[in-house]
Amino acid sequence: MTSQTKSGTNEIHGSAFDFERSNSNFASDPFSQTPSKTTALGNAQVPSGNWNQFGGTVGGPIKKNKIFAFGDYQGQRAHVGGTAQDRILTANEQNGDLSSLISGCNTVPKRTCLPVYDPYATTDAAHMNLALDASGKPIPTTADQRGGITALTGTAPCPVGDFCGQFPGNVIPASRLSSQAQNLLKLLPVGATLADPTLNNFSGSGSNILNSDNFDARGDYVLNSKTQVFGRYSYQKFLRSGPGLFGNIAGGPALPADSGGQFAGTSKVRNQSLATGFDYTFSPTLLTDFRFGYMRYHVQTAPGGVGTTPATDAGIPGLNIDTCTPRECRTCTSRPVACRTSISDTLSARISVTARFWRASTNTSL
Repeated sequence: MTSQTKSGTNEIHGSAFDFERSNSNFASDPFSQTPSKTTALGNAQVPSGNWNQFGGTVGGPIKKNKIFAFGDYQGQRAHVGGTAQDRILTANEQNGDLSSLISGCNTVPKRTCLPVYDPYATTDAAHMNLALDASGKPIPTTADQRGGITALTGTAPCPVGDFCGQFPGNVIPASRLSSQAQNLLKLLPVGATLADPTLNNFSGSGSNILNSDNFDARGDYVLNSKTQVFGRYSYQKFLRSGPGLFGNIAGGPALPADSGGQFAGTSKVRNQSLATGFDYTFSPTLLTDFRFGYMRYHVQTAPGGVGTTPATDAGIPGLNIDTCTPRECRTCTSRPVACRTSISDTLSARISVTARFWRASTNTSL
């Protein structure tokens, strides 16, 4: 696709436009919200948001019949709210109590039945203390051993004197819970306890932002009746950001939005381009034009929570090593690998040159 900016004329002309849409006029989402636009606590169910596009053009003479100028601008401010649902741990489940997942094992028909098995052998029937081998390492169990068979049955025996199988009552003892995992779970919200534990029990909302500022500036110069010269500069800036369902640090699925798809994190794009050229008339039937263009494309993307250290704070060192900001990543020497793995900073440029000749034929009839 080829596009071309227009030039100014001997008269001043311009235009302006504005478009705005507000979430205040939106209906509730029938899949994630009740018909009422507010919850029982009075909170808004339809997240706040606004979509505004605006801009204009202006062109005219700097010197009539000789020098002309033209410019345009378009801006966008999109703060679009969205909601999403997911199944997350309840307060009891975060503390190791998964008994609700076996509440339907003995019902007719059988409903929810998700037993949780201990992956290691223990020295007690309560599964509180791990059995260790000669080197002091926990003893993993096989699939048959994890299927609820203990040392007393002899069918698929556990290691002699040890116990294995399902956690009693589907409850993981507090002594077996990782303190680091517990610290990470504190970053997540707590899900509601429902009669059916397999249903989504958490709903979150937030605004996905897509802002942009774009403009073009062009000048034309008529050197003489045979030669015309022009120059153009274009600039485009985009900012995209949005939280995950569980916030910037915990992340989670991107919140749905209609401002260009789903995205969780921050993305900054800056495009710049220059173009110049001239048209020359050799004769009434032979023309030529020359074009030179340069484009610079710069993209920076980063996940939510860059600069924070949730894993380190939870007691897991060596993971949160992204100490460089996206702008610093190309020159940062402290953690260059981290920049390459979690933060993207792409800079590219392109130059194009074209020259064309046109020959027109004329047919004369008497």
